[in-house]
Amino acid sequence: MISHRMQAMNEAGVSWSFEREAGHGTWPPPAEVTGAKTPSGEIAGPSEQKPSSPAPRLISPSFRERYLELSRNKTKATCSCCGAEAAAEGGGKKFKVCSTCRRKAYCSAACQHQDWKEGGHKRSCRPQKDFRADDVVVAEGIQSKPELNGQLMVVVGSASEGRWQVIVDASGKSISLHADKLRLVVPVEEREDIAG
Repeated sequence: MISHRMQAMNEAGVSWSFEREAGHGTWPPPAEVTGAKTPSGEIAGPSEQKPSSPAPRLISPSFRERYLELSRNKTKATCSCCGAEAAAEGGGKKFKVCSTCRRKAYCSAACQHQDWKEGGHKRSCRPQKDFRADDVVVAEGIQSKPELNGQLMVVVGSASEGRWQVIVDASGKSISLHADKLRLVVPVEEREDIAG
């Protein structure tokens, strides 16, 4: 089967060279082997080839404090639609929390309905552990490296079964964490620092 593919590639004009000078043993393979071309039709050099996946969009410094405040607000004391404040502890009405994402709280069914229809909650509502690239998450419950707890991170993608590749916002370091150690703070659909 491999020989059929090689024969088809040879017929398509892809040149083969297995010498060190032609890039043997390097990755990505040189343009002479991949046949990559620039918009002008020339064979592209390694720096002109497109990356296989886009780079993660880190948190803009002007939004970092706002996202940190959102990550700390677990009480859901403000209505996500009208901004009404919940009653003081021990008395008054408690807000109801969205049963799917558990990130939004509402003072009434009318506010919940309005936010779903007009406020954009419908497009960003998903279960807490359903991460997507560029989501802002916070680490919680990490015992081996407690210094990571409470830090904002940006999801790069799935690393392996139940684990996610994330970039620690403070350091820019890429690590893999289990989904149980991450909590969604701002889904990519709601990120104001990358809107546009």
